[in-house]
Amino acid sequence: MTNKESATTAISAEGRVAALLPDLLTIEEVATYLKISKNTLYGWRVSGQGPAARLLRKHLRYHRDDVLSWVAGTSTQVSA
Repeated sequence: MTNKESATTAISAEGRVAALLPDLLTIEEVATYLKISKNTLYGWRVSGQGPAARLLRKHLRYHRDDVLSWVAGTSTQVSA
């Protein structure tokens, strides 16, 4: 498998995972998806660096499309 085929497979797998995410995500779900700690996500929120979040009454929620758009907009491809 070439690097290009490997990258395409990884992107395809990521898309399948993203399609399984619910519309509204908890901070735990977003942190798990991004493979970061909740504290990192809270820090990004405070500094305005992370994906957009909403307060639903007192509960913090992230819309799936906002998270996926944020990931797409902040990702950079690293050459091997």
